Amino acid sequence: MRYRASGNPRLRYRQLLVNGLLHHDNIPIDPKCTELIRDLMRVKQKEDYTKDDSDKARTHSSDTLDYYCNFEYDLPGRTSGVTIVKR
Repeated sequence: MRYRASGNPRLRYRQLLVNGLLHHDNIPIDPKCTELIRDLMRVKQKEDYTKDDSDKARTHSSDTLDYYCNFEYDLPGRTSGVTIVKR
């Protein structure tokens, strides 16, 4: 039996989750992950809470971290916008 996520988790929820995990040192980031570190330091948030993707080299790594954290640390009872469906 295989499962897949249907839909993307809400951006604002992912941002709050990742920021909280980073703030409390709950996500170890290897110093060799230079692209992720660069992303986390350089990506800016626009007023509508979306990420500024004007630099096409940015956001990919941090988006990956967002999705991982949402999958790994999603809180029961929270609506993240993702439904797990059986394939």
